[in-house]
Amino acid sequence: MALLTSPAVTVATEERDLVVEVVEALQPRLPQVDPEALRSMVAAALGELGEVRVTTYLPIIVERRVREQIRVESATSRIPA
Repeated sequence: MALLTSPAVTVATEERDLVVEVVEALQPRLPQVDPEALRSMVAAALGELGEVRVTTYLPIIVERRVREQIRVESATSRIPA
């Protein structure tokens, strides 16, 4: 018998997995950024995108948003270290 999961649980799991994937890709290239701050930025960028049907390029889109946020915050010296 297959386990049934609600769509909300599936989305939450997929979203969490995506956050982990993007953070793991970015962290080595952004060692000056606190890992927890990076996690928050990735989750926020993902949340801004809302529900997306095609997720193929979602990690790239989220990564670009986070990199832009870091660039802007670095220019104003507000990035958490």
